[in-house]
Amino acid sequence: RLYFELGLQGESAKLDRTRADLLRALDGGGLRLAESLANLAGSLSAMGDTPGSEKAALEAIALYEAGGERTALKYAVALNTVGNALRYRDPGLALGKLRQSTAILAAHHPEALEHASALRTLAVILNEQGEPREAAAAIAKAIELYRRRAGENHRDIAFMHQISGLTHLLLQRPAQAAADYGKAIEVDERALGSASTARPIFEANLARANESGPHWRASRERLEAVAAKLAAGPRGGVQQFARTAGGGGQDAG
Repeated sequence: RLYFELGLQGESAKLDRTRADLLRALDGGGLRLAESLANLAGSLSAMGDTPGSEKAALEAIALYEAGGERTALKYAVALNTVGNALRYRDPGLALGKLRQSTAILAAHHPEALEHASALRTLAVILNEQGEPREAAAAIAKAIELYRRRAGENHRDIAFMHQISGLTHLLLQRPAQAAADYGKAIEVDERALGSASTARPIFEANLARANESGPHWRASRERLEAVAAKLAAGPRGGVQQFARTAGGGGQDAG
């Protein structure tokens, strides 16, 4: 998992796939193969290979269920991966998988960082489905868990504040949204410093949240400056964000 934690998902996926192939050749299945497939699904999801991640996760789920193991950490993680893969194709089924995943994690693995990650995915999709109040509850749980397990400056806390900002906008609370986006920037600066690639998006969202307030002119100028910075960068997706004057910047990943 070291490659995955370092952001080298491609290398992580290669190792997970090799291990899965070896385990399949040795005993044809079992819980060890299920765990390896769940890890592979996570790596593929992080790489943006949604079909591949869904296929690996579904195979992992089938193996866990065949073995009568429905409370394992990686079983819940695989459910989360499937839920994320289904978010646009079948939102209702996606929410069902995500709620099942977070329920297992809350009952059997409450302090695992995977629990916080699953809550994050759930919150994003709840927002997309027009359920910001339930999303806010998931966000609060995830932030508290990240703080307990990883400290105040964990990079994912910045993303949780980003998601929380959108939630407050959906609830017509622009001041609270701006506060969340500000916290996202603060945590991101402490966690990653100049290495951050997400900060321009956080800054753009903060500017948009402030557009309806008394400092709207300064917010518009800040948004235009951020858009120019993004447009000059090498990342295609971020350039598109800039061309649309600061799109959503929200995802489950």
